[in-house]
Amino acid sequence: MEITDMSLWLERLNELQRYQAMLKEGEQCRLTRQSLIGRPKNQKAWCRGLSWLGSRLADWGEQLQERYGTATAAPTLSGEHSEG
Repeated sequence: MEITDMSLWLERLNELQRYQAMLKEGEQCRLTRQSLIGRPKNQKAWCRGLSWLGSRLADWGEQLQERYGTATAAPTLSGEHSEG
């Protein structure tokens, strides 16, 4: 009797987990559809431009790191007050 009760409980638990996964997937689909509403027609060009800009900034950052090193100390102003 205990084995049957345990298997029924495990089956019920699996059903609940599948249901929760389906709810999560449905919510993700709803949020995706909601985010697409009202996008401008030229969204593809805008995304392409942002992608290009991002890759240029990454390249620039790598060049700066090669030129100046990755661990540089921040400059201090000569008029700063020291603690103490």
